[in-house]
Amino acid sequence: MDLYDMFDIVAERTDDWYADSDERLNSSLDIDFMKRHPVLSYSYISVIGVFIVIGNIANFMVIGSIITYVPLKTTGNMFIANLALADLCVTAVVGPFNIVGVMKGPRYFTKDVILCHVVADFCAIGCTCSMWTIAAISVNR
Repeated sequence: MDLYDMFDIVAERTDDWYADSDERLNSSLDIDFMKRHPVLSYSYISVIGVFIVIGNIANFMVIGSIITYVPLKTTGNMFIANLALADLCVTAVVGPFNIVGVMKGPRYFTKDVILCHVVADFCAIGCTCSMWTIAAISVNR
């Protein structure tokens, strides 16, 4: 089954959903979250934006300090640098696309399936790498 077919099936199953008003929607993917829930949307965007900025700065600082300061180049700290790099993949790539998804709506990713796969791959690889790195840190200790 092709991914486009799956999106069509989801749209068909959610056809005839109704909004809070009398306006009829084509599917649940057509709901504009920013207009229906502006306070929640702007709060989410603000919190995620702050986390993205702080996460990127902190991860760059961790990686930079381990690279530049020679006494920090130990095996345990290489695991920490790997964890920071994996977290950087999530905060630098996946986080901004979360904001784009809220601002543009879910149809943004259904129109560009390759972008959807790339972002999902970054998320899956970054999170899996983080979990395995944490496991390796615990075994190393």
